[in-house]
Amino acid sequence: MINNYLQQDYENKELIVVINTDDNDLSHVKDKLSKIQNVKLAQLSAALTLGECLNKAVELSKGDIVAKLDDDDIYGKSYISDAILALDYSGADVVGKDSHLAYVESMDKTFLIREGKDCRFSEFIIGASLVIRRTVFEKVTFHNKNRGEDSQFLKDCNDKKITIYSSDIYNYITIRSKNINNHTWKIDDQDFIKNAKFICNGLAKELYCI
Repeated sequence: MINNYLQQDYENKELIVVINTDDNDLSHVKDKLSKIQNVKLAQLSAALTLGECLNKAVELSKGDIVAKLDDDDIYGKSYISDAILALDYSGADVVGKDSHLAYVESMDKTFLIREGKDCRFSEFIIGASLVIRRTVFEKVTFHNKNRGEDSQFLKDCNDKKITIYSSDIYNYITIRSKNINNHTWKIDDQDFIKNAKFICNGLAKELYCI
């Protein structure tokens, strides 16, 4: 996640790291963050849910736009810049990816998931791609849960008539690990790519992170 953040070409940014652990020794984390400007680290109780941690991160942030980055996916250097452009030209309150690329580690192949659902207003985008205007959090926050907190957030946005826009397929790749336990959505890889479009062998980073 730190590398994804550091390579972003959008300059006016801050990094908020929230860790829910009761481990008293966070020296390894603090060491990694010590050379980064505009960074905040918050340690919360291990008993708190992912939704509560996300709400804390929003509370600690200062910007008018909040982006949620997952630690195991790939974000191209222009990911944030492109998302902010999409917010501007669409006028939406929330931007992200519905159509998106996924690298399936067990197959060493890249696929396009949910083809044809890019560059349009949508009721759904994937949780790892949420880029949100700060004003949204005056109406909607993340629920107190460890699974489905992002889907519930989007449902609440739809209920509140908050507009969601699915941007283009560039500058983001989901990494589908060989270990199914690393994923909230625990389905077989063949089922994961059932309706997907094959893009290429290997990781398509050079083609789509531009």
